[in-house]
Amino acid sequence: MTLNQAREIIGDLKYQYWTQDKKSAEIIVIEYDDKLKYTLEYDMVFAGSDNMRLEFDPNTLIVTDIFCGE
Repeated sequence: MTLNQAREIIGDLKYQYWTQDKKSAEIIVIEYDDKLKYTLEYDMVFAGSDNMRLEFDPNTLIVTDIFCGE
């Protein structure tokens, strides 16, 4: 699944931008096991919940992992 397909499924694609606000995602880049990990992270509305994240390959924009929060 491509990143845009995943964004369309969760209703984010119609905003056409990636920013940190209540309707869109923030691009997060972290180093994990000496590799860079790219995710789109969406704020969860419940305090104490982990945010929903879509991990993706930045070269192909293919979603490689999905975390739905807890």
